[in-house]
Amino acid sequence: MYDPAGHKMLADAGADVVVIDSTDAGEVKQALHGAHALWVRTPERVTAEVLDAGKNLIVVSTSGFGTDNIDIPAATQRGILVVNHRGFGRVPVSEHAIMLMSSVSRSKGRRGISAAD
Repeated sequence: MYDPAGHKMLADAGADVVVIDSTDAGEVKQALHGAHALWVRTPERVTAEVLDAGKNLIVVSTSGFGTDNIDIPAATQRGILVVNHRGFGRVPVSEHAIMLMSSVSRSKGRRGISAAD
């Protein structure tokens, strides 16, 4: 996570945060079972196959300056929102992701959230 305080904020909001510090798609897919949000911090590819592993996904949030690494048509077909803020640095993007995940967790009755790193 960017900072332990961000992890704590999500946990305090009732989210079950799983940080995957790997670029291995298999590990990411395994962590997505039951997850409602995927936060991608690096330019790793989020393919249709990865999205299929997250049957409960509501949102994919990316940090950085784009969504080139996300299969947008596949996400759209599955009803998964993809968010990113162009032109912002890591701190505002991370704050956006934390607040979005927190709100998803609260609005869906404290359902778990996975974060891919």
